[in-house]
Amino acid sequence: MDADDIMPPHKLETLLGILLSEQKGIVATGKVQYFSESEITFGYQEYENWLNKTASENSFYKQIYRECVVASPNWMMHRSDFDAMEGFTRLQYPEDYDMVFQWRKKGFVIKACDACTHLWREHSDRTSRNSDVYQQESFFRLKLVYFLEEFQGQNLYLIGTEQKGVLIAKMLQSQNVSFRWFAQDPALIGKKKREVELENITALPQNGICILSVYPKDKAREELVEFIHSRSYVIGETAHFF
Repeated sequence: MDADDIMPPHKLETLLGILLSEQKGIVATGKVQYFSESEITFGYQEYENWLNKTASENSFYKQIYRECVVASPNWMMHRSDFDAMEGFTRLQYPEDYDMVFQWRKKGFVIKACDACTHLWREHSDRTSRNSDVYQQESFFRLKLVYFLEEFQGQNLYLIGTEQKGVLIAKMLQSQNVSFRWFAQDPALIGKKKREVELENITALPQNGICILSVYPKDKAREELVEFIHSRSYVIGETAHFF
């Protein structure tokens, strides 16, 4: 953990309690809370809320392609399990995100308690705010490797035409992966981005895997999820927010 974060007094006891109550193959975690001498920015508050909701719903692996689903300083596992995955030695950047994918690959179960087990300091000098290596492309490059490995040979449908969508399209093309690209804005239908013609989302086929490069506000997101469900897709299984 970072030197200026705070460990709640009960953290180690709480996480150890989860491990001791289960067989091996468990990763213990809890909830997080940002704190700052100034107001917490909207983005970090959103991430805190999403992490904690993911923990409450135990939907870690279903949400894995959107963000890193476990805060990097907020987990505990048996040493033997850690050694079995060869510790940190095989991880690619960003390592904390890659580690969660490795947990899933090894079949580890992530279990969360309802308590806050890490206090995360937010300030303007955070490395994640200012370092180039923390930029979005690094995260997308990592998760796309796992995504293409999981869904190799499937029909891929990309939804969303803004910055994230363009970045995903660029990376898919660099891997010579074919995909169809769907837009919600009627003004974009029939036009091309990166030499790919944008199709109307209403023409989305019912077989394949959806990459959702958009994560709109609550009402718009609910409408998008409802439409995706109407086309026989399941969020976290055959449709994934990126």
